[in-house]
Amino acid sequence: VDAGVPNKERIAFRPTETINLATCGILLAVQNEGGGSTPIANHFFWFGEIEVKPPSWVIVFTGKGTPTQIPDPTTKNPLHIFYWGFESTLFQYREQVPIIFRFAGINFGTHMKLLPSFKQLIPIPAKT
Repeated sequence: VDAGVPNKERIAFRPTETINLATCGILLAVQNEGGGSTPIANHFFWFGEIEVKPPSWVIVFTGKGTPTQIPDPTTKNPLHIFYWGFESTLFQYREQVPIIFRFAGINFGTHMKLLPSFKQLIPIPAKT
């Protein structure tokens, strides 16, 4: 919606069933001539842990802001509003498209060698 318009550009969709958006994400992609799409490196959005259910809207502004939930002024249904955090618009050309997807499965890996922990860099206050 409002592609290429600063502070207005957004992706909007409605869930058809109750879903935890932590299992979903958005990729910026380039639509191919054959109809498929190729994701663009380093352009991924994750919603975080939030459950949404119909009838509601999920709106992701491509700019900066603070996530919020407000009632739709007309229907009073929930509007779940997110911000991708970019300095400029993302959809300046018709070939640029969002891919909204749901994870089918995730496997969290581990490091092959022992790395230092950031906790070693943070001073822990002494107990009094």
